[in-house]
Amino acid sequence: STDWSAGNANQFLTITGSGFGATQGDGYVSFDSGNDYYDESSAIQFNYTEWSDNAITLEVPNALSNRVRIMTQSGELLESTDSLHIQYNLGTEPGSFYGNIQLNNQLEGGHLFYVNEEIYNNPNRMQAVERTLDDFVCKTGVNFRLAEESTSLGNNLGDGQNTITFDSQDNPLSIATAGICWINWWSCILGDITFYVVGEIDVVINSAIDWDFSTGPVGNGQAKFAYVLMHELGHAMRLGHVNEWGESMYPSVTNWPSNEWSERDTISTNDRLGVSLAVERASTFTFDACGISNMIPLEVDCEPIVGISEAQEGLESQLRLPYPNPFTNQLW
Repeated sequence: STDWSAGNANQFLTITGSGFGATQGDGYVSFDSGNDYYDESSAIQFNYTEWSDNAITLEVPNALSNRVRIMTQSGELLESTDSLHIQYNLGTEPGSFYGNIQLNNQLEGGHLFYVNEEIYNNPNRMQAVERTLDDFVCKTGVNFRLAEESTSLGNNLGDGQNTITFDSQDNPLSIATAGICWINWWSCILGDITFYVVGEIDVVINSAIDWDFSTGPVGNGQAKFAYVLMHELGHAMRLGHVNEWGESMYPSVTNWPSNEWSERDTISTNDRLGVSLAVERASTFTFDACGISNMIPLEVDCEPIVGISEAQEGLESQLRLPYPNPFTNQLW
């Protein structure tokens, strides 16, 4: 019924064809889970709302873009002709009544991040952090803020502080890992409902990589700092990986094809939608226990990436008006 969908985003897919079987029985639909396709024990638990010999409707789980497979109740394995493209994935925690780990506010309805001194005290590095976080917030409404002061704390999940930091000699990241987002979460139980809460977030960047902290094209042999930080902030809002080239949540940054888009300085459109949905879930839930409260979205206008100077006298006839006007995402 669609070529594009999203994982764990309350989106449903209808598959039409023939030979599916009059009832589901032991049949199931499987999606690419990243390492392989979902096995029977997982796929049979998906949310199916229709199963007939000619049509199956189910909710799309976390998945990667690929063809969809159907195991019929008679044991025949079928595969779609075309691929289903996954725009974004929202994280899930099995057993959660709400379907995903929510964000508990730590300060004024949001999360306050401290920047480690090694980044904070270097203007180019700090400007890259501020620029990236500003774009992330204004495009999605997520309530992430930067503390005015630096911190000496680093990659130490459990210290009670959200931190953006480089790794350390005592706890280095693998050379193959450009960055990672560590999340400390806990659960609150009220009656028969278990609510999962993020209590702390540490974003750790690999210090061994030759980083480009500027905007625009990446320096020769370097990796884009803002691109990796944007990716890890996506994980902080429970976004998972996708295998669609060009998305912020594509899992690599230095290898082809990532180098074709790693100069981007803003979150991709699809992942922007994913974070916005995560913000909506975190700000509208009704669970009321354990001191958990909703996120308060931030409404911040995005600063223009480029400026347009006024026409000089006598040049008006030579200038074209920008189109469209007004514009939101792109200006031609």
